Amino acid sequence: MLHTAAARVGALDIGFVPGEGGHTAPMMAKVGEADLLFLLAADEIDVAPGAFVVYIGTHGDNGAHRADVILPGAAYPEKSGLYVNTEGRVQMAARASFPPGEAREDWAILRALSETLGHTLPYDLAAAIAAGALQAVSASGTDRPDRTRRPRGHQAARRSRRHARAHAVFGGCRRFLSHEPDCARLLGHGGVLGVGRKPRGAGGSGVGGMAEFWTGFLWPLIIMVAQSLLLMVILLVAIAYVLYADRKIWAAVQIRRGPNVVGPWGLLQSFADLLKFVLKEPVIPAGANKGIFLLAPLVACVLALGAWAVIPVAQNWVIADINVGILYIFAISSLGVYGIIMGGWASNSKYPFLAALRSAAQMVSYEVSIGFVIITVLLCAGSLNLSAIVRAQDGPYGMFNWYWLPLLPMFVIFFISALAETNRPPFDLVEAESELVAGFMVEYGSTPYMMFMLGEYVAIATMCAMGTILFLGGWLPPAPVVPFTWVPGVVWFTLKCLFLFFLFAMAKAIVPRYRYDQLMRLGWKVFLPISLAMVAIVAGVLQYAGLAPK
Repeated sequence: MLHTAAARVGALDIGFVPGEGGHTAPMMAKVGEADLLFLLAADEIDVAPGAFVVYIGTHGDNGAHRADVILPGAAYPEKSGLYVNTEGRVQMAARASFPPGEAREDWAILRALSETLGHTLPYDLAAAIAAGALQAVSASGTDRPDRTRRPRGHQAARRSRRHARAHAVFGGCRRFLSHEPDCARLLGHGGVLGVGRKPRGAGGSGVGGMAEFWTGFLWPLIIMVAQSLLLMVILLVAIAYVLYADRKIWAAVQIRRGPNVVGPWGLLQSFADLLKFVLKEPVIPAGANKGIFLLAPLVACVLALGAWAVIPVAQNWVIADINVGILYIFAISSLGVYGIIMGGWASNSKYPFLAALRSAAQMVSYEVSIGFVIITVLLCAGSLNLSAIVRAQDGPYGMFNWYWLPLLPMFVIFFISALAETNRPPFDLVEAESELVAGFMVEYGSTPYMMFMLGEYVAIATMCAMGTILFLGGWLPPAPVVPFTWVPGVVWFTLKCLFLFFLFAMAKAIVPRYRYDQLMRLGWKVFLPISLAMVAIVAGVLQYAGLAPK
């Protein structure tokens, strides 16, 4: 609702017009008239005596003395949104600073209150609220007779232009940084949300424009790139030691020592292999399509690394905490098959091409069962956001609140399907020595071969992270008591991922390789019917037992 003292010119400009049957804030705030009334930017004079007041505001605001409960809210420079300035004009503004401590924006506080009351509001971003409000205004404005009778046609044209501009801003916005959910959004014409109306006569240039460009776009972009590089470096170093652990576990099962020469206990073996691959001369077959031949390993590696942009390793430790993170992961993992097909086709040899087709069929087959597994988790969590899925598993019973227990069959199907999806033994049919030598990468060597293997191990790490998030509670401790709660969440996340990778390595060491017909039969005739039935069972139990997320 609009405050009673809101500028009438600004209200008309954005499209809010007075209608019949409405009530003022004092009328709605009468004791006994409503169970809950949420007023934004309302003075204490609008609250009836005897009402229970939950006050959201910044330090020094009027009305705090009238409140029974005070929730710290972000000040105007600390949040993004639409404002009515002193001239009565609607202005879009971006966050200029970040609220200290526990202060939050008004909409975030309202959403948290709605979750506590059991009536979760259907939005996760301030942009979603603005888009919904503008859509409602546009829909209601078409059938308002008093708008058509206004003779001021230039104002109507100006409102339509602003509606279109606001839709362009809010309709397609996405998060750039995890700690800046509502700023640094690009407009279609290259501007930045938060850049207000240009000063008259400025012509779009000058120091002010450069400062706005720096603070609104360039600096958030630099932070995003720095975060991505830091995550990539940490991930690549971790992959080096994951590869070392894979070789040591395999050696231990076979009662041998494994890598133990380069560095203490062989800890530098992976870096020695990296140096060897980088310094070797790449050999490209004479009949190969050189462009696609070199592009294929790059595609496989980049797609595997790109999946980690939305994986939360701890609370608020994520590059992009998007609301469709699970769909992003599923899409990226599905695109990984293109690198394999490109590599097999560009080699201009029948054996790599046959292996590429076999690998593509295998990956597509097991993506179906993984998709149904993910659906069962989404039914229980009620969100596509990876962080929200982790928080949905938080409970008083610790690890027994995680989804591995109620969805144990799906956890097993997910683990086995992840082995087949990443071409890991016992499902590494694309690299069967007796049939296809080294599979689709038989013609590759030196750095291109290393990039294929790097993409494979990063995909394995991604599947371990997904298993951790979907079934093992992500960064949550196994028991919500001390001393477990003293350990940082990123440590628990890492330990759970390492546990899943240990299972990957043990499966490689002790399980014999399947035949290809057995592999496809397992995917289509066993996993697909079971996972499809589990989706129906889980949905029915949640619906009729009243356990479905609100």
